[in-house]
Amino acid sequence: MTEDKTSELHDQITEIFSNDASGLLVAIGAVLLAAVVVTTSAIFLHLLRQRSPRVSLPAPRWGFPEVILYLFGWYLLQFAFGSLVLVAFRASPVTEVSSLIEYFARVPLATSAQVAASSLAGLTIAGGILLLPKLFGQPLTVIGLGTGSLLRAAKQGGLVWIFSLPGLLAINILWLYTLIISGMDTAQQGVVLIFRDSVEYGSWATAFTIMSLAIVVAPIVEELLFRVVVFRWLEHRFGVGVGIVGSGVLFGLIHGSLFAFVPITVLGMLLAALFHRTGNIWSCIALHATFNAAQLCYMVIELSRQSA
Repeated sequence: MTEDKTSELHDQITEIFSNDASGLLVAIGAVLLAAVVVTTSAIFLHLLRQRSPRVSLPAPRWGFPEVILYLFGWYLLQFAFGSLVLVAFRASPVTEVSSLIEYFARVPLATSAQVAASSLAGLTIAGGILLLPKLFGQPLTVIGLGTGSLLRAAKQGGLVWIFSLPGLLAINILWLYTLIISGMDTAQQGVVLIFRDSVEYGSWATAFTIMSLAIVVAPIVEELLFRVVVFRWLEHRFGVGVGIVGSGVLFGLIHGSLFAFVPITVLGMLLAALFHRTGNIWSCIALHATFNAAQLCYMVIELSRQSA
């Protein structure tokens, strides 16, 4: 949802709640919507408890030190490579830029360099994760590879996205309403704002560069990190429930946006549950990529409609 759309929704909600009757109807609707979300979640968790994973994966031998190493290593590499890019492009000929976000939206080369830096950091960590089976003398199945065909995994990820979409949208709406009514921050992630501005400025090189990161690189890196390293360790150490919730919350936190925290946390829990059920990391990558692609395509369509 764009910033203008969020501001417009804020005004509409404020106006509605100023009218007692309308406010009551909205409150009833919100309660019913919440009931749908809670009921769906309860059914989902019940089914999860009743079904064991389709593929039984070997117990991971890595522990807390490896989890911390990969998480902090990912952050440190992104910070180091990103800082080099900022230093390289600090003396920019572009003028009349009010923020760093606007700068990156209007300078495709700078955005490409940042995406390349972020991708390099992520892929370095992903490469390290792929070495885990060899380091600990375990088969590739311990990280969810070699447990099924790629085509089957893509179908699973796509179908889960389709069937979970109503619930994800409902949770997104409820969380947005909560933030607006509470007067809390509704700012989106920086990369989303850069993508939005790049589309508005017609900087399609920047937009496509960000799309490549969001649809290709991010799903691979983040699924290997949060579903393989984090979830598998939590699942083995504390149980499936703690693994799903813990990895989901951490996944929401690392995106650094209060606006996106709850929806992304729920998505992370869904991805962990899918990995537990299928034992195939490619199904999670497919779901993650589909989710990101749908979000960006919706934003492009919405911005194009507004500018028409």
